[in-house]
Amino acid sequence: MKTLTKYTSPILSLLIVLIGVICVYFITPKIGYVRSNDLVYGYEGMKVAQVRFEDRAKKLQENLDTLKVNFEKERLTFKNSYNSLSAAQKAEKVKLLENMEENIEIYSENIAKQIQEDDVKLTKEVLNQINGFIEEYASSHHFDLVLGSGGDGTVLFGAKKYDITDDLLKGLNKNHTISKSKVNENNLTE
Repeated sequence: MKTLTKYTSPILSLLIVLIGVICVYFITPKIGYVRSNDLVYGYEGMKVAQVRFEDRAKKLQENLDTLKVNFEKERLTFKNSYNSLSAAQKAEKVKLLENMEENIEIYSENIAKQIQEDDVKLTKEVLNQINGFIEEYASSHHFDLVLGSGGDGTVLFGAKKYDITDDLLKGLNKNHTISKSKVNENNLTE
């Protein structure tokens, strides 16, 4: 009986340690964090969206500039011909200039609103792509929790071993390149 107790105690201790290790391995969640700003601004899809946004804003601004130039030409023509115009012609030109100026102001407000809407729309599209990829990545790499750190206090510190930003960014950009080539194969534009 003494021999049985002699072997039972170490075996029981080993079994308890083994069970503890197994529990820790299977019960402890796998956690990672992402440097959110690095991920978003390092993503090629965001860079493409920014170029699209800037091109659209530039075209809208060019249209506004053209309207302003036309208004200034019309105003200058009116100023130079003011003395040779009849009262009715002067009134007509003043009305025309007032309408042009009002249209410029309305157009300016509309493009400001359009630019803001475009920014929100493109940002939302990019963030949806990123979030979708993070979900796929977390699932395929068996993460239980992925946190974002972005200077807004969500993660104050994370050990480098939990930082998955670079892996996510590589996969995200690879996925974007594949998607981009599929778009180009179908002769579609981004």
